[in-house]
Amino acid sequence: MLNNLLKVGDEIKMKVFGSAFGRNYPVMIQPAFIYKDNVKIFQLAEASKIPDYAFLYEANKVRFADGQITHIQKYPNGKWKSAVLEIINGYKFNLNFKPTAPDFNGIEESDHVRFRFVHEVKTGAKTYQINDWVSISNDIKDYGIKNPELFYKFYEPAVAQNQDSEHNFKVTSLTYQASEKVIAALKKDQHNSYISVGKSININTLKSEQGRVYRFLAAMFPQVEKKNIVFNVDTTLQKGFCTIKTVVKPSA
Repeated sequence: MLNNLLKVGDEIKMKVFGSAFGRNYPVMIQPAFIYKDNVKIFQLAEASKIPDYAFLYEANKVRFADGQITHIQKYPNGKWKSAVLEIINGYKFNLNFKPTAPDFNGIEESDHVRFRFVHEVKTGAKTYQINDWVSISNDIKDYGIKNPELFYKFYEPAVAQNQDSEHNFKVTSLTYQASEKVIAALKKDQHNSYISVGKSININTLKSEQGRVYRFLAAMFPQVEKKNIVFNVDTTLQKGFCTIKTVVKPSA
């Protein structure tokens, strides 16, 4: 449709209707409007249906929004101090970050990101202040950079790690949280476990171990459910290492 209206070197203004982005994939942009010389030369039919909400909720009440990062301000140490997340429908989120927040390596001005947060404060008709961020990612298949103060309050560590199934961590500590009888059984069967101190594990290891533990425990404790066997994985202490707590929750 635009082949006869645009040529190489033309300057245009474009409002983005939607975009897709991911690791090892090109950025795909679907324009809502395109202007050339202040004249609208293209309008997507769906553009009249742009949603008027600011953000959506996940099941755990974490909010999320997809938009473009602008106006990045930094502390003297180079870490982000503030930024603005701009949404296609005109909403803006003014973001504040602590000096101790992680480095946002790989995310730059004008990048399109998925931003997760809580405790937003409405400051205008279409503006919000965000101090409590949960995660930010320029790859919708991954949680990206996580806020260590909040992320694991909303997401199980083992589930959170499934975004990178090939990333290996060496186990430095293994503990348990369950009834005394269950813990005793697990320790007695430790030699059959896929997880032990000194071994390298990833999310696939955890999935295999969950199935093994369930089959082992179900024979002795019929009330045990597979969904209640979880692994709290902490990788924040050392790069490439982790501690694991095997949790067998009581059945509902």
